[in-house]
Amino acid sequence: MLSKTYSEQIKKTFQAIDWKLLIFLVLFLNVKLVVKLAAIILIYAFQFNFKFGFRLRHSRLPLFYPIIIGIAIFTCIITGAFTNFNYSITFLTGIGFWLLSILAIHQVKLCVDKNEPVVIHKTIYLFFAINACVSLATYLLIVYKTGAINPYLYQGEYQKYFITTGDYIKGISFDTSTTNAMINAFGVVYFLSRKNGSMVLLCMIILLLTASNITNLLLSSILLLLFIFFSNREQKSLILICFILFAM
Repeated sequence: MLSKTYSEQIKKTFQAIDWKLLIFLVLFLNVKLVVKLAAIILIYAFQFNFKFGFRLRHSRLPLFYPIIIGIAIFTCIITGAFTNFNYSITFLTGIGFWLLSILAIHQVKLCVDKNEPVVIHKTIYLFFAINACVSLATYLLIVYKTGAINPYLYQGEYQKYFITTGDYIKGISFDTSTTNAMINAFGVVYFLSRKNGSMVLLCMIILLLTASNITNLLLSSILLLLFIFFSNREQKSLILICFILFAM
């Protein structure tokens, strides 16, 4: 009876996840372009839709993307840069990246529109949990290889790790550690708004493991603004804990 109850709970938990969105996020955030393209192809195969909904008023998607593409095209025309073959290749590559971004944000918006808020929140929760697991596994692997609980002080192997240990904590995207730091900075703010203390602390820990000073500075500024203007007592307590972690 107990096992049946647990199985039903697990089933409900899995049903409350938008697996299509989760897999898309994991693949699209991967550092390799071929994986990003595969993510786009895969999600459009399962969710075929090209109704972007761009309009001057009440646009469904941000007008930032078509405006940027328009500015690039206009600049290319008035400067005559399209006559240079190498520049044309660079220009078309840049436009391709912006179009890829439009395709991606369109699918994310579709998933948000089609699902209940609780499904989106649990999907995001699982995404950050997976990212934390990958990051912590990387850290533990470094600890195992170096034999040092704090590899940030380990000076063996010609200081392969030492103060650059954070560079190896790349997370689920396998991009630079700064990318992982930014992802977790967004996570801190998101879970702070949700008043989810455990996830705020988890994202903070992963952020600090990356040792990204610029991200720490940016997040500190944002948290200070939130503390002063946009937080209640519970959120202020969490922000204070974050500042304590920054100071340690």
